[in-house]
Amino acid sequence: MKIKIRLAAAIVIVVLPAAVLQAGWFGDKKADVKIDPFAAAHAEETVKLKAAPGAHAPVAEGACSKCHASPKEPGKMVLEGRELCLSCHKNRAADLAKKTVHMPFKEMDCTACHQPHGSVNRALLNAPVNELCSTCHSLGDENIKKSHGGISVIKTECTSCHTPHGSANPKLISEAAQHAPFEARSCDTCHDSPGPDGKAALKETPEKTCFVCHSDLQKSGRKAVVHPPFSGGQCVACHDPHIRRLPGQLKKPPVELCLGCHDAALKDNHPVAGHPTSKKGKMDPRRKDWPFDCVSCHEPHSGPLPNLTREDQMTMCEGCHKQ
Repeated sequence: MKIKIRLAAAIVIVVLPAAVLQAGWFGDKKADVKIDPFAAAHAEETVKLKAAPGAHAPVAEGACSKCHASPKEPGKMVLEGRELCLSCHKNRAADLAKKTVHMPFKEMDCTACHQPHGSVNRALLNAPVNELCSTCHSLGDENIKKSHGGISVIKTECTSCHTPHGSANPKLISEAAQHAPFEARSCDTCHDSPGPDGKAALKETPEKTCFVCHSDLQKSGRKAVVHPPFSGGQCVACHDPHIRRLPGQLKKPPVELCLGCHDAALKDNHPVAGHPTSKKGKMDPRRKDWPFDCVSCHEPHSGPLPNLTREDQMTMCEGCHKQ
């Protein structure tokens, strides 16, 4: 009798772990895990795609059934073609109604430019931006060359000036703010005629380009402390000379731009540990509708004080910390 009792106890001990996996330690709550049927049916491929760099969000989640309609028919999708992509990327649908729509987006499947599972390129592109654009558009083509002022070698990405989906502007020019000379298509304001190599020839910077219009900034170079990029005439290190969505034609938000040269450790602990130099949603109390960032305390071009501070340290601190 004792042997039978011990044997039953042993069976319970062996069975318990399996039961725990199904119903939790106390057997009154099932594990709240939902397995995607398509992912389960194609487990090996799913694991591989999830681990790949640049995985599309549904792939990274293992939510294959957001796109695939049947585990038995991998090619059958929930919706057909572009409509499938627009079911998630709803903001792109508005581009179809704009004055100028990019032909591949208007008439072809999104996979003409994007990979559906993942890509090492930005925005799931099939190739780097300029390489992808060149499959249809050649900078050596006379019409395209002419529209770029004779330039056939362009180092910046095509999407710096052109939107890849739709725009209210001709030639798919971005709807972002345009630098005045660019908007007027007065390329010769800043550029000399390109040479035989097809490369852009910039006039002397900044004396014969930037300061022609921004003469007020020329005086800034005479102040006690001058920011090295500014003193070196490297205006385009921070500002885009053609088109940009950010105020001041900045290439990136101030914090990102500054940390491109300055130690990234300054981001959340400057000037004292825990100081919120870039916390999301933190607004500048001295500049209405501006976020709190590096230029809240520092002059970006030049100033009279060390470290390009806008005011002496105590005055700046008291500007935010009233008590």
